[in-house]
Amino acid sequence: QNIRGEFLRNEPMAKHTSWRVGGLAKIFYKPTDVDDLCLFLSLQDEVVNITFVGLGSNLLVRDSGVDGIVICTSGVLNAITLNEDLSLYAEVGAPSPKLARVAAKNGLTGNEFLCGIPGTFGGALAMNAGAMGGDTWSIVKSVTTINKYGNTTVRSVDDFDIAYRSVKAKSGLGFTIG
Repeated sequence: QNIRGEFLRNEPMAKHTSWRVGGLAKIFYKPTDVDDLCLFLSLQDEVVNITFVGLGSNLLVRDSGVDGIVICTSGVLNAITLNEDLSLYAEVGAPSPKLARVAAKNGLTGNEFLCGIPGTFGGALAMNAGAMGGDTWSIVKSVTTINKYGNTTVRSVDDFDIAYRSVKAKSGLGFTIG
């Protein structure tokens, strides 16, 4: 139904991890953009297991593979733009070191630690990644989440319980992280 992304069956996850190990993903999907991802999610069965993967940095996938859908954001959903208020907008597939470079080129400080994060900004958000005394959620103003049905919602930092290398949606919000 007008899905534009790359859709593969039985894709070797070893091709998508930095360790080059892992079994097959039953279904592997790489969306072309956010609208494509929303449409793809809206067409899925409610009970299907969905796993998001970015650059596959330090990701181990068992030899038995992934039963369900793997959605890969590596090389896609990677836009980084400067807003009028001089903040940055970054999509989940943007590599964290690239986000640090864009921030530096625009005179923004506080993002330097992202140079030490080997994955995507989405992964950094999911685990509150940090390095050199900085952490991801300390530089976030808001996030746009996409639920299993393909609906998006802008959320504030206050909608999350954030701790050292941990992020959880506050109870009652109806979504999960990671």
